[in-house]
Amino acid sequence: MHSNNLKILIRKLSKNFRIGLHSSFNSVDNPHFLSLEHEKINHILESKIQDNRQHYIKLKLPSVYRNLIKNNISKDFSMG
Repeated sequence: MHSNNLKILIRKLSKNFRIGLHSSFNSVDNPHFLSLEHEKINHILESKIQDNRQHYIKLKLPSVYRNLIKNNISKDFSMG
């Protein structure tokens, strides 16, 4: 994420709202993407994000959940 304004907005929103990761469509087939996305949001917020929702509700069980666990993401809201 390169936009400083967007980073500032995310930080501002995190003061009043719970922030989670909306992992990308490609993160299901390439677990490395989830790691990178999780690192980016953690860096922006200077905290550990533990909430997730898969993009377009694309799930491959159990691999998606195993990958979330490897990335210390303990809550997933993909199923509603």
